[in-house]
Amino acid sequence: MLKIGEQDAVNILRFFDDLPDPRSEVNRLHRLGDVIVIAICAVIANADGPTAIAKWAKLNQVWLKKHLALPNGIPGKDTFRRVLGLLRPAAFQECFQRWLESLSLAGDDESGDKRHVAIDMLCPGSLYPRVFTEGMFGIVPTGLDSFECTPWLPQGWPRMVLRDVRAFGRAWDLVVERADDQQRVTVTSGGRTVMTAIGPAGTTYSVNMASE
Repeated sequence: MLKIGEQDAVNILRFFDDLPDPRSEVNRLHRLGDVIVIAICAVIANADGPTAIAKWAKLNQVWLKKHLALPNGIPGKDTFRRVLGLLRPAAFQECFQRWLESLSLAGDDESGDKRHVAIDMLCPGSLYPRVFTEGMFGIVPTGLDSFECTPWLPQGWPRMVLRDVRAFGRAWDLVVERADDQQRVTVTSGGRTVMTAIGPAGTTYSVNMASE
């Protein structure tokens, strides 16, 4: 499973130094890096949207204030919703990918063999934070029943999964698996395969749920 220590969390900041801040400088109360670090840590702790991220931050504000600047305190849910909604997916994905690949991953077996790490990230609903849907899986809606995905499987990971995603009018799973030097991407819904393809990391796939 994914194990993230205190130092890993603190180090998130340096991987997002080059990420453009999409907000106006007027009334900008919170640092972009602080918002991103809190959002990522909260999602790892099973927060499933801006409200849950803000709640997690309040509960952990003592720890957060030790490691982040937080010049105006803990951001509220509206800040998380607005900032995560404004981020450019491609730019965020690049920074997020670099951070993921820096993590020390422990295997499920006692040997700690990184080649056998299996990551299953459960998605409880359609409001699953953009931190993962756009950072790791590159999911961008293109219509009421369609989306594009540009998944990046971190080096050393054989597999990552989004399960029971409830969006685009149905429940579906997205599986990304390593296939030699490429990635196999499969979308299934109701026991049927909606889309499957193999390509290099960074390939964008179009998925139309109506064609199921």
